[in-house]
Amino acid sequence: MKNLPKLMHISVWIRSALLAGSLVSQVAIAAPFVPTSDNQVLQKLPARAADPVAKELATLRSSASQSPKDPATQAALVQRYVDLANAQGDPRYIGYADAVVSAFAGP
Repeated sequence: MKNLPKLMHISVWIRSALLAGSLVSQVAIAAPFVPTSDNQVLQKLPARAADPVAKELATLRSSASQSPKDPATQAALVQRYVDLANAQGDPRYIGYADAVVSAFAGP
C-alpha cells in the first residue's frame, strides 16, 4: 500500500511524457507541404465510372493529346471546358481551357 502513491505518480509522469512526445511529433508532422513547381499536381480526384461528363472529357483529352497540332480537336476540348465552367460555375475549367490554349499556341 505504501508504494501505491509512488506508482501512481510514476504512472502520471509516464502518461504526461507520452502525451508531450505525441504532441511534439504531431507538430513536426504538421509542417505545410510546399510544391516544388507551379506545374506540380497536388491531388487528382477520381472520376466516377458512371459520369458521362468525365467519359466525354477523357475522350476529348485523348483526342487532343493524339492530335496536338489539330486546331479543331483542341478547340473542341477548350469549348467543352468553357461550357462546363459556365454550367457549373467552377473556375477550374477555365484554367484547364487556358492550359490547352497555351500549349497549342506555344511559347
